[in-house]
Amino acid sequence: MELINAMKKILTPTDFSSCALCASENAIALAKVANAQIHFLHLFSIPANWLYQEGYQDKMYSDVSEKVALANKKLGQLVALAQKQNVEATFQVDFNDDKKTISRYIKNHNIDIIVMGSHGADGMKELLVGTNVQKVIRSASVPVLIVKENSASVVVPEIVFVSDFEAEAMKPFQKVIGIAKLLKARVHLLYINTPTFFNDNMRIENSMETFVALASERVAKASIYSDILFEDGIQHYCDKYDIGLVAIATT
Repeated sequence: MELINAMKKILTPTDFSSCALCASENAIALAKVANAQIHFLHLFSIPANWLYQEGYQDKMYSDVSEKVALANKKLGQLVALAQKQNVEATFQVDFNDDKKTISRYIKNHNIDIIVMGSHGADGMKELLVGTNVQKVIRSASVPVLIVKENSASVVVPEIVFVSDFEAEAMKPFQKVIGIAKLLKARVHLLYINTPTFFNDNMRIENSMETFVALASERVAKASIYSDILFEDGIQHYCDKYDIGLVAIATT
């Protein structure tokens, strides 16, 4: 599978934090290799009246207007950064920060993949615990690549694909394999077994076999990792094998 057929548009949500900037830089590097377009997106809530007070916004909600102007400026800087790398880029500020906003954007703009930061000092541990990242992962209809904070480059030799390895995960897995081929990276298949959602090893291994057979030349290993919490299992596995990118199937 060629990545050029799998990834034409990359969505990079950003809150302008240092971790988000790292993800944006990595998304630009990935887009350059894949000849893809980047969509930078910033979400935040504003008073509903602000949208309908044309001509009076600065007087009635000067603080909101300043935040909107600053967001547009920072997004413009990200677009300029991408363009310096000969990467086509665009941006949008959306004033609705609920989880459906990302889903709508994906559908309306034919997004193929999301690249975003893990957020927070605890890195992967915060991935699924009360963050915007959690909302994106749970609602997105495309694969989500999570860039660990302080990752120097997206062009890394190791990617982990975290999944339940049911049939619905095959399509996003194919996209991840396409990325791995382009980046000359190896893919780890990872199932996190927890006490709450426990499966026997034989059943998991049988499910994994189909995925391994599809791209055996790119698969580094297939692992069943047991941990108390799902997010801790990802964190511990990534630390052990020096994983640079985490791909999570949203099925």
